[in-house]
Amino acid sequence: MDALTELRHLGDAWENRPALIERARQEKATWAAIADALHMTRQGVVKLHATLASKENPS
Repeated sequence: MDALTELRHLGDAWENRPALIERARQEKATWAAIADALHMTRQGVVKLHATLASKENPS
């Protein structure tokens, strides 16, 4: 697989990140476990989730 194809796969997976975070939380995953899976800090994942949720559901 060439580099551009790999990058496309990463980009496609990245778009699913908000739904996967939500699903992981529903499956009782901790913020720390999600952060570890994403190679992020727990605080970063919580902030990312809050930011994405506010963009999807503006008040």
